[in-house]
Amino acid sequence: MSRKYDFDQRVDRRGTDCVKWDGLARVYADYLGQRKPEDVIALWIADMEFYPPEEISQAVEDRAAHHIYGYTLPPKDLASTVKAWINRHYELEMEENEFVYSPGIVPAIGVAMRALLEGGDGVIILSPVYGPFSRTIEQNGMLNQSVPLLHDETGWKIDFDGLEKAVNEKTKMLLFCSPHNPIGRVWTAEELEKIRDFVIKHDLILFSDEIHADFIYGGRDFISPANLEGMRERTISSFSPSKTFSVAGLMASAIVIQNPEMREKFTAELKRSGLSGNIFGYQAMRAAWLHGEAWLRELLVYLEGNIDFLMESLASLEKYGVRADRPESTYLLFIDFREFMAKAGLEEQAELNRFICEEAGLGLNPGTDFGPEGKGFMRLNFGCPRSTLEAAMERLSEALEKRLG
Repeated sequence: MSRKYDFDQRVDRRGTDCVKWDGLARVYADYLGQRKPEDVIALWIADMEFYPPEEISQAVEDRAAHHIYGYTLPPKDLASTVKAWINRHYELEMEENEFVYSPGIVPAIGVAMRALLEGGDGVIILSPVYGPFSRTIEQNGMLNQSVPLLHDETGWKIDFDGLEKAVNEKTKMLLFCSPHNPIGRVWTAEELEKIRDFVIKHDLILFSDEIHADFIYGGRDFISPANLEGMRERTISSFSPSKTFSVAGLMASAIVIQNPEMREKFTAELKRSGLSGNIFGYQAMRAAWLHGEAWLRELLVYLEGNIDFLMESLASLEKYGVRADRPESTYLLFIDFREFMAKAGLEEQAELNRFICEEAGLGLNPGTDFGPEGKGFMRLNFGCPRSTLEAAMERLSEALEKRLG
């Protein structure tokens, strides 16, 4: 297939106040050792290395050219654009009035907790999971009821017995990641039906973070939990163009709340919190979801090629005790270094972090960023040109050979 878009182009983002590259020296200061930060390949935070579709850049540039950036209303067709994209891509069957704009999904999680829960209420998460889940629960005065995911040679699974053991009279919400970051699972219909039954049985609110729903591989079906029978009235579904179209810095998210009472309380708390949209976030969301379809289709083909490359590369590193489950979604690979740690005599995550950063020259997310269950893992962002991954895997192979021989 001929490609219209160039995902092989390497973009130098240093010097742009980019967290991923310019923040690396600070974030990894304890693990650099003798390695200079400019000699580390940044493959950590979930931020891709691709230019977004030209329509997004043009929309932002056109608005910037006006040179007055005052208080701004959302575009008149933003709600209809959001509805069309979400209904077409996630088959959620939402209406325009069920969409609430939020400057990010993490802020929306905090808003939902303050609006719908009482201080000290319990929120269940499935760990390892996106780090801000735990922080947002705790910062908003809620009880973090973390349930570890199960992992064996067949991959990651939900511990439904563990869910039942964790729930109690304090539990009021399940904060759900679907598809799941960092493990890359696309939950099956059977798993989601069990989640539905659990949520209804215990009369919980489901906050579903579906930010990675555009990244579905291998012909799998993505099912938005709100589509399941009995879930529409108790689910908050959240989506965003930020991960998909490289616009995370513009803070634009679509929160879908189909229960009118919940939506009213959420919107009131959003206003009390002083959270609103911004000029360029509005324009980026609109342009992405009006014009991003063709770009996204090609991106997914390219990312699957990156997955193929990584899985082939890791197969050659199994002799060192390094492996990973093939991701079903996201552009993130959760690599298991636990056997390597045992072979190399490493006991703590910090020792693995230093090996990866100083000896291999790679900036990866430590598995413990996602909860204690992530110990011995590292998360690699493969949303980048293939040549970057080739250089990274060559570095990793050399470091492992040097350490273990």
